[in-house]
Amino acid sequence: MKVNGENISDCLWKVRRSLSVIFQYFCQYQDTLRTNVTISDPARSDQDEEILALAKQTGADEVIKNQDHALDEEIGIFSEEGNNLSGGQWQKVAITRALFRKTARAYILDEPTAALDPIAEANIYRNFAELTGDKTTILISHRLGVTSVVDRILVFDKGRIVEDGNYAELIAKNGLYARMYQVQAKWYQ
Repeated sequence: MKVNGENISDCLWKVRRSLSVIFQYFCQYQDTLRTNVTISDPARSDQDEEILALAKQTGADEVIKNQDHALDEEIGIFSEEGNNLSGGQWQKVAITRALFRKTARAYILDEPTAALDPIAEANIYRNFAELTGDKTTILISHRLGVTSVVDRILVFDKGRIVEDGNYAELIAKNGLYARMYQVQAKWYQ
């Protein structure tokens, strides 16, 4: 396999540094909030101002503000105080961690808001373009509400791409995507 004409085995480190990923089941580092964010890009400055500015965009600033030692608060089930976060709080930290990586040229986001409440999820997606900037972003989601803010949607069925287009095009086709979207929309009526 080749990336930009190079054999991937010859440039694996470069490829890894150019990606930032949030998995559906993301890592919860048993360490400080600061480490949980900066571990994605250890060469980058860990200055409070940069981290807090990004955390404000992802909603993780509320998590940080509620800690006695702010970014230096030890978190996780093994912390001395047993200061574990809720699933949604951990997810905001994980999103912040993924976006903190300056070397990323592409983001892969696998169900990045699954543990967030609907308001927090809406805030993330409202600021989606600002958060991801000019980076290529692959968003994997079963929640179709977000698809109205993306440029291109690929619909998979049994491991195959069965539809390709933007929100308006796929709704107009009245195919699998439109049926799935209408089923989810009924939940909210």
